[in-house]
Amino acid sequence: KKMKKIGDLQVEIINMKHMMAGGAEALAENKKMLAELQKDCAKRAAEQEEKVALRAEEEKALQDTIQMLSSDDALDLFRKTMKKSSFLQLDTVREQAREEARRILSSSAGRPEVSFIAMALAGKKVDFTKVFKKIDSMVALLGKEGEDDVNKKEYCNKEFDDAKDKAKSIKSKISELSGSIEEKQASIEGLVAEIKSINEGVQSLDESVAQATENRKAESADYQELIQGDTAAVELLGMAKDRLNQFYNPDLAKKTTTKSPYDLSLVSVDEQKPQVQASNGVLSMIDTMISDLEKEMLVAKTEEKNSQEEYEATVADAKEKRAGDLKNAQGKATMKADLERDSEEDEQEKIAKEDEQQAAAEFTESLHKECDWLLQNFDVRKQARGDEVENLKKAKAVLAGADFS
Repeated sequence: KKMKKIGDLQVEIINMKHMMAGGAEALAENKKMLAELQKDCAKRAAEQEEKVALRAEEEKALQDTIQMLSSDDALDLFRKTMKKSSFLQLDTVREQAREEARRILSSSAGRPEVSFIAMALAGKKVDFTKVFKKIDSMVALLGKEGEDDVNKKEYCNKEFDDAKDKAKSIKSKISELSGSIEEKQASIEGLVAEIKSINEGVQSLDESVAQATENRKAESADYQELIQGDTAAVELLGMAKDRLNQFYNPDLAKKTTTKSPYDLSLVSVDEQKPQVQASNGVLSMIDTMISDLEKEMLVAKTEEKNSQEEYEATVADAKEKRAGDLKNAQGKATMKADLERDSEEDEQEKIAKEDEQQAAAEFTESLHKECDWLLQNFDVRKQARGDEVENLKKAKAVLAGADFS
């Protein structure tokens, strides 16, 4: 399971690296687009402010002009001069058409271009041909403005949809990276606990080996002490036996000087000799004591050998287990380092995605500043342009002699 998990993590690492490279490129493109849009927005805002200021000045000039021409003194002056000039007679068809056209244009929304045409019709020597050209030009301009609004609306809607999809994708990726980081951190914590447990086990094993070594040394010292004591006792008992033989069995005692004093086969009892019979009880007791000591030394030697072999086998097993545990801990430490590196890469990618998310949010905000007014007033602007175009066409028709009664 661990090998499968390692393989899955390696595949995930490769995929994340590819995604991180693509994310970096997307982030760079978004930042570039954001800079261009900010530059374009600033330019358009400046142009709009300039246009609004110009329109305000024009409307002020028109209002002042209308106020000047509508005063009582101006009207009295016009009545006097109009009576003297046949050119300004309003009862002619041409003058009626001009006044009607001017009235129609004056009732429009107040666009400066239309107001200029209306002012031109107020002149005494207006050239209808030039007015027609201005009206046609204005109609074409309004048509172009309508097309621009439609294109801008489509652009804004598309950009809003793309921004929404991108924000959703970035949010999903950040969530995915957060989950991956949490999973890796949990794995790292698990590995830390396992490594700690292994190290504690190794330490406990070392302490057990040290204690076993101390116990083995103590047992070996006890064994050496027992062997030395029993050997000395056997030698002493042999000397005592030899001394008795010198008295009770001189011949036997001499023979024993060339052989081991503990060889019982050399002892023979002569039933004819009372002193030999008297010595049998003491010699038998000494032989029993020597035999018991030799048996004790033999048992101790066997137990010492078995204990030493058992100790050596235990130490060898502990050494092998220690090496295996340390190797296992090293492997887990390597896995931990890999997970920490992968987790750090995920953190960096998450930070990059969060920066990309911030850039996308700023782009969306700039898009709102650029598009909200148009989208909110699109229908109103479309209706106003339609009315202006209709009034321009009516005015042209009136001037051309058409009847819109």
